[in-house]
Amino acid sequence: MSRIRMVVAVAAAAALVALALVVGSAARGALTKAASPSTGAAQAVYCPDKQQRHAALRAFEQSEQAQKHAFFATHPSPAARKAFLEQQHARHKALVAAYAHCT
Repeated sequence: MSRIRMVVAVAAAAALVALALVVGSAARGALTKAASPSTGAAQAVYCPDKQQRHAALRAFEQSEQAQKHAFFATHPSPAARKAFLEQQHARHKALVAAYAHCT
């Protein structure tokens, strides 16, 4: 009788170890992905100012053309205009990236 109990206990322990190995190998990257700062939960924690970022992006987009016309009216140099457009594009790209990080 005790021999049967021992066999059942060993079989149960072996089954648990086998199950742990299967689960561990199947979900190898699951824990690292869940703890990654690029996941949704982390973004919710690290991005409390989503509306402010969106408002800044919208405000920049609405004033972009007016700024361009004002700069071009006072700066006839092609090099200065090109530099301004590159800075404006870089600023827009940064605002878009900041807002996209939140969504």
